[in-house]
Amino acid sequence: AAARMLTEVACRDRPVRLVLFDQEEVGLIGSTYLAGALRQAGTAVAAVHTVDQIGWDADGDRRFEIEQPTAALFAEYQAAAATLGVAVTSTAGSRTDHQAFREAGFAAVGVSEEYVGGDTTPHYHAATDTAATLDLPFVALGARLVALVIARAVGAP
Repeated sequence: AAARMLTEVACRDRPVRLVLFDQEEVGLIGSTYLAGALRQAGTAVAAVHTVDQIGWDADGDRRFEIEQPTAALFAEYQAAAATLGVAVTSTAGSRTDHQAFREAGFAAVGVSEEYVGGDTTPHYHAATDTAATLDLPFVALGARLVALVIARAVGAP
């Protein structure tokens, strides 16, 4: 969804890469590889935004957690959240792919449902973790939040 939203952002000077990772739970394999490759190549990276587990909002508060943001990145998420009428909370969560980028020296945040706050799926790593148990409007809202932050960062109106 974020990729579709970002196709309307025309900015050749600041490209946006959308990447999917595998094997997070067994050691951040994919993200560690990419972070290392980007660092070794000397690739300029403004920020990394990872999205993991944004499909649950049982209490209906429309709140997302922004994991380990810099002050500047958190301010960007707060501004985007205000535009969309959602809430964001800064947390110290670090057990997902954004950590690999941070360790490689890049500004990086994770975006999630309220994993630390306790409003998180009871279907985590279970056979019942299917599309049927997702709050799809909340997933779409999370995609809009991330896309808006990125669009603003690359100079889109």
